Amino acid sequence: MNTVYVFLASEGLVFLKKGFIPFYGAEQLPEPWLQLGSRYRLTTTQVLSDQDFHDYLKQQYENLPNHVKSMVSFDYFLQQSQQKRPQIEQLLLVQHTSATEQSLPLLAKRLSGWRVLSVFDDWQSISRWHSLAAAGQGMVVELTLPDSGFQQPSYNDQPQYFSALNIVESWLPNNDRYYVFNRPQVLSMDLTKTGEQRLLRHVDAADRKITLQGQEVAMFRLPTKAIARVILGYRCGEEYCKSVKRYLSQDINYRHVECVQAQLNPKTLQLEQADIV
Repeated sequence: MNTVYVFLASEGLVFLKKGFIPFYGAEQLPEPWLQLGSRYRLTTTQVLSDQDFHDYLKQQYENLPNHVKSMVSFDYFLQQSQQKRPQIEQLLLVQHTSATEQSLPLLAKRLSGWRVLSVFDDWQSISRWHSLAAAGQGMVVELTLPDSGFQQPSYNDQPQYFSALNIVESWLPNNDRYYVFNRPQVLSMDLTKTGEQRLLRHVDAADRKITLQGQEVAMFRLPTKAIARVILGYRCGEEYCKSVKRYLSQDINYRHVECVQAQLNPKTLQLEQADIV
């Protein structure tokens, strides 16, 4: 897909005027499993050996009534039990399972130096507008991916990584970037839908750093030539929309940019594009 969308909160116009785009730390992403101080209840299971299996059956055999043991040898009992070994092993593993709690070892020092930008393949998700764009008072910036520079191997002489967010059934991090580009499938949460890609840049490559709502945010130059459209939120006022459109049309960096507003269709309650007049 050659078009991606960035959701910006109410500070979006300020970012456009300054020519920057915000990147956040991994712990600022909406995943609860990436929050500092999170704890996991990790379950460790003992491995059942052949000797364990043999000893268990020996004990079961000894508990048989004497008249049964007189008719059935242990070797025969063992041979017949082999057919039910998977069920027997499962029973023993449940009995030998132990659980421990430990702090989540996720934000290694190397990962704490990275900053993340999330982009999406559509702009009409109400939930994203609500959580990422100030509940409909922010904006969405449409970018053409080939002109964005996101797919380049580096930025400001530092490596960068651009990849789709994957849904995984087993969350088994094998490197620091795994935490950013993979999301565990959680049945109790509506987080299984993708359509999201993430750009990872090192904080040392930031063009500026600011404090926003008490948190440090790394700012990177906005690739203005890649901006095709600005979609203002469905809760933005009429005069505000007109002023933003006027500003974009007068700024030499944004004259090519289309400016529209997202509005709710009263019949379908879906977001649609509307002209600003």
